[in-house]
Amino acid sequence: MSTSGIMIMIVLLLCLELIERPELAATSTERPPLQIAEQVAQLQGEIELLEQRIAVTTELMQSASQMTASERTEQVQHLQTANNLMSIELEQLRGKLKQQEAQNAGIERQERKRLQEQIESARRNQAAVANAIQAEIQDDRPLFSLPRGDHREGWIVDISATRIQVAPIGKTTKPLTFVSARKGLFQSKRAADAFLTWIKSAPGNSKSYYFLFVRPDGVSDFEQISKSLNITSVSYGYDIADSKQKLLHPERGAGE
Repeated sequence: MSTSGIMIMIVLLLCLELIERPELAATSTERPPLQIAEQVAQLQGEIELLEQRIAVTTELMQSASQMTASERTEQVQHLQTANNLMSIELEQLRGKLKQQEAQNAGIERQERKRLQEQIESARRNQAAVANAIQAEIQDDRPLFSLPRGDHREGWIVDISATRIQVAPIGKTTKPLTFVSARKGLFQSKRAADAFLTWIKSAPGNSKSYYFLFVRPDGVSDFEQISKSLNITSVSYGYDIADSKQKLLHPERGAGE
């Protein structure tokens, strides 16, 4: 009877431990790889412990031959119940172990992908910077600014024989372009006329300051423009520009 009581006590303790065992907290896919490794090690330890208990239960079942038939039958039923419970929990732990290993592999793949994207982004940024540096090296043109304290709007005017380009000083904007064109055999449209019409029509233009750069072939247009500006009292200055000198950027104008 003492042996039977000990066996029943062992079975009850095992059942109580199985009932009161807390469920493993579900791990997020965002958990760091170090915590996942610790969780996997813990699950493996519990699996080994359960396997040891199953072996002990098997030994107890084999030692039940010294009991009576009814005691042995009852004891075997209790042990089989405990064994089934532990087997179920063992399979659950093995499933969670596989899940943890799969999650760990998924996190490693995501981390590799994230690093590769960062590397590609850095390469693209490096190439963009290199292109910008090369463009700045090739963009050999002067930068202009009005004297300190002068709050008027300033304009750079590039005058040549066939076209006149205008861009505001210190602003990144595409230049305005006025082009000379022939309408007929005896009629032609001059860029200087279109430029002077623009100054008169746009609000605030008459109060702005214009710095005229004259190309060698734009002298005649400069004379017409300067006479008109003198009559209307529009402020301007002028200088001579070489035929190959770059003054305005095709997209940024007179801006940086």
